[in-house]
Amino acid sequence: MPSAANAPAPPAGMLVTGHFHKGPRYAISRSQGTRDWLLIYTLSGHGRIGHTGGERVTQAGDMILLRPGVPHDYGTARGARQWEPLWAHFVPRPGWLPWLDWPQVAPGILHLALRDAETAPHIVRRFRDVIRLNADLEKKVRDRTAKLEEAVREMEAFSYSVSHDLRAPLRAIDGFSSMLERHDGAVLSVEGRRLLGTIRANTVKMSHLIDDLLSLAGVGRTSKETARTPNSASSARMHSVAERVRGETS
Repeated sequence: MPSAANAPAPPAGMLVTGHFHKGPRYAISRSQGTRDWLLIYTLSGHGRIGHTGGERVTQAGDMILLRPGVPHDYGTARGARQWEPLWAHFVPRPGWLPWLDWPQVAPGILHLALRDAETAPHIVRRFRDVIRLNADLEKKVRDRTAKLEEAVREMEAFSYSVSHDLRAPLRAIDGFSSMLERHDGAVLSVEGRRLLGTIRANTVKMSHLIDDLLSLAGVGRTSKETARTPNSASSARMHSVAERVRGETS
């Protein structure tokens, strides 16, 4: 086999399709094969499918099917100027297997020649339909990911604001209240000491509320990053924090 670098195969269970138009130096090697089935249909030019016993040169209309786990390499055929394949990694349903019992040119490497004027355009059209659907799906995933990333950035900005903009005034209130209690507590009236104690107790409650808000922000971020709705425990915590906010502001 050629010394081309081993290329990782897509994860099993995925349907991955594509269309290449490659020059004379294109080569891919998979010494361990793939975890799924690989279908390669040559549109134009000449390709080569290497295996442990040699290689198979393909031309327009040739369809090669490689079973999972079959060591192979492929690329533009030696001496050819270009190779244009359509390809698909897939995991067949059990009912498909009889349809994939093609003539075998090497262990685990199957071949069909589909060069008639009616069949070839039909195959190309179906390939391109799947490629287009996959492209649409990838765009939706990118758009969704961008929205989630924006939501995470907003949550991080909120967490920073809560952590810094709210804690600083609380620390000042608590600090000055503590100084007042320490230095002038003896001269304060009973009502004054009660009010001072109320101020300090509420700064502690507000500090705990900030902790809960930051914790809630963390729950929200995890929920957005995993694209899941909060579980019952998270929902209960959110409800508890909301109730406490209403209680503190009412």
